[in-house]
Amino acid sequence: MINLKELSIEGTDLERLIREIFVREGYETHWTGKGPDGGHDLIVEKVQVP
Repeated sequence: MINLKELSIEGTDLERLIREIFVREGYETHWTGKGPDGGHDLIVEKVQVP
């Protein structure tokens, strides 16, 4: 079980956690760089299997 209180206050740990969940579910993820709020934005795309 994940204790969300252990994640960093800046949000980077949460962003990495969310990315890892999507990757394990078969999605492609891409960081956009820092957004206007200072955090990294994540683009998630479903991988199409031919």
